[in-house]
Amino acid sequence: MPGETIAELLDRARHEHWMQYGPIGKFRDVQILGEDKFMHATEKISRFILGALLWLNQKLAPLELVDGHVERHARKDFDRHTGTEKLDKVRVVQLRKRATATHEPTEGESKREYSVRWIVEGHIRNQPVGPGRRERKLIWIDAYVKGPDDKPMKIAAPKVYDVSR
Repeated sequence: MPGETIAELLDRARHEHWMQYGPIGKFRDVQILGEDKFMHATEKISRFILGALLWLNQKLAPLELVDGHVERHARKDFDRHTGTEKLDKVRVVQLRKRATATHEPTEGESKREYSVRWIVEGHIRNQPVGPGRRERKLIWIDAYVKGPDDKPMKIAAPKVYDVSR
């Protein structure tokens, strides 16, 4: 439902599950997965779908063409496969670059000096909203590059994910 928090969505899903599979539900005699496993899966799927919808709704900057460097091993591999020796740089099209507003520190904020740039991954934030900022709303924070534009990019170590059932 529009404006519904994730907690309200999960409460509604739990109630509807109970109404279908509980003692008075029409499927009360059907062998089922169990409410705890159902709610765990419902929460994971809900968060995934909400994250995907927020990702699709992000604002993007126009495409940008930049010169890129070709590392020596890649250049030699290309030369060996094509028979040429002319590949020294490439044009890189940066897709899905996030439109950002610049932030200038206000009085009381310290200005940090960073020596590198790095990528901050997209994530969900439980944002305070409403009167007195007492309520919470899940919002998607897009991935972005942090650090000064004139500094080198720090490449993070690859992450390993375990997807299990």
